[in-house]
Amino acid sequence: MNFQERTPSLSSRPSTTTATPRRSSSSSFAELHAVTIRDCVSFSNAWQQFDETGELRQPEPARKTMDQMLSRLGWWARALHGAREATPYR
Repeated sequence: MNFQERTPSLSSRPSTTTATPRRSSSSSFAELHAVTIRDCVSFSNAWQQFDETGELRQPEPARKTMDQMLSRLGWWARALHGAREATPYR
């Protein structure tokens, strides 16, 4: 079984690469009139990134990335909240 057969997608289009499910979910969010952000927090070589208790060995890089991502998500939340109050979405 290959990746495309194992990976559920929110889109009716078939997946062709590992990045496609993320893009597919973005188009599904657009269909729901939701906004996506490009930022994400990821852990390459995850088994080496975490200790036996599940704690990050070096949390600062992930914390910095998460702070940036949440800052941008907060910006969009405030911007859209104000816009929806000024002009209700129909």
